[in-house]
Amino acid sequence: MGRRFHDAIWLGAICAGVCAIFCAVTIIEAAQQPQIPPLAQQAPASPARTLPGQPTCIYCPRPDYSREAREKKIEGDVWLEALVTADGRAKEIKVTKSLGHGLDEEAIKAIKKWKFHPAVNAEGKPINAWTVIQVQFQLIKKSGPTE
Repeated sequence: MGRRFHDAIWLGAICAGVCAIFCAVTIIEAAQQPQIPPLAQQAPASPARTLPGQPTCIYCPRPDYSREAREKKIEGDVWLEALVTADGRAKEIKVTKSLGHGLDEEAIKAIKKWKFHPAVNAEGKPINAWTVIQVQFQLIKKSGPTE
């Protein structure tokens, strides 16, 4: 009985050590990720849908369609994260959900032209803030006689 008890204690100590190392690595990895406000993750920021205190787009030209996407009739959304600076410009733009076919690049080009009202702190001063942006790509359907 003494040997089994000793083995159980030793196994418990090993498991606790492994868990402590795993938890520390997880915390370090999480700290290295860009911090996005939790509310911004729940609702996409777009000209029509924004949250209080979040950046708001005030000049948002639509992106162009890439030739490949137009030929293949690709439609959908590109989701991006961007750091909106205190001067209202998007920086560090990263695609989080891709459509491919050149549309991701067109979305990034468009967002670089956008102008935002920046997020503000408790004193009402503009601050840098991460936000989530949804860019929609939809082809215009030509109406005409159907055969």
